[in-house]
Amino acid sequence: MDNTNSLTHFTQKFEYLINILTQGLKYSFVKEDLPLSGFPGTISEIPGIISYHKDSFVVCFCDIPFKNIDEHIIQYGKYGIGLSKEWCKKQGVTPLRYFHEHTPDLQNIGFISSLTFLSALNNGIQPIQMVIEELQDKNLIREDFNVADLEKLPNEIQHIIKLFNREYILAMGYVSYQADYLRTYSGNWKDRVTGEVTERIFYYESEWRISTFSNKEEFFKFPYDVIDYVIVNTEDERNGIKRLGIKEIQNKIMLISEI
Repeated sequence: MDNTNSLTHFTQKFEYLINILTQGLKYSFVKEDLPLSGFPGTISEIPGIISYHKDSFVVCFCDIPFKNIDEHIIQYGKYGIGLSKEWCKKQGVTPLRYFHEHTPDLQNIGFISSLTFLSALNNGIQPIQMVIEELQDKNLIREDFNVADLEKLPNEIQHIIKLFNREYILAMGYVSYQADYLRTYSGNWKDRVTGEVTERIFYYESEWRISTFSNKEEFFKFPYDVIDYVIVNTEDERNGIKRLGIKEIQNKIMLISEI
């Protein structure tokens, strides 16, 4: 079967597949490592010395031809659902950008600083507070200076600072969203069958994602008429899917052995 025009989400259990068909694809937490170099001219410039991670809530798909799927399903499961790629694109599902330790723009000090600021924002620290702390570290302002002292400044200056604070938060939101669609070219992987930790080339997974800012339980919904196929392991499971009574997929249920 040609799955060129579909994106596939694989899962490890039949009951998970049932939930997908009845509720939608659940956004899941992923912790993505970003093994970036640090500032030039320091020990942190050595790849891997400094690393960051990005916490995201995503739904993942792969864009791998069925003829090359054998290794992938060992790790991610032999049950799956294929959705129309064109429909997914219209919903915002996007291929990942894979990077490595020498990817030029991700070594930029501005990007690395953005990740540091983003981490602080996630911990409830406002940009202006981070600026104050940096200036204190450089002995450019007194140690006991704090955000409340800004209220003593002229109103015009306070408005400028508030605008800067707001715009910086918006910019960090953009960086955060972009980072949801980054994945390292290769990295450590714990085999889901053997438990062995090995080096895995993630690039070969041809991953697509859609992310959400919410960390609450949320589902990526789809109409049944954009389902291209449903993958199960046994005839009993195929009949079980048919008994759900979803008329749009009655003739689209196939066994993993038929791929």
